[in-house]
Amino acid sequence: MQGIHPFWMSDVTVNDVDRVVERVMPYGGKVRKGPFDVMEFGRMAVIEDPTGAVLSLWQAKQHQDWM
Repeated sequence: MQGIHPFWMSDVTVNDVDRVVERVMPYGGKVRKGPFDVMEFGRMAVIEDPTGAVLSLWQAKQHQDWM
């Protein structure tokens, strides 16, 4: 796709996505997307640290061994 630069993103598994997201902005980060549900599989959010590194947070629901 034109205008989109290649990138990579890491996923970090957490116990409570909503709780982690609450702590992002006080430490200088940004919430890019979410938190939101991913069907019945889990809940996730995309965050950015103060240096611009982006990663996604993943909280599994029913399928604990899925990721």
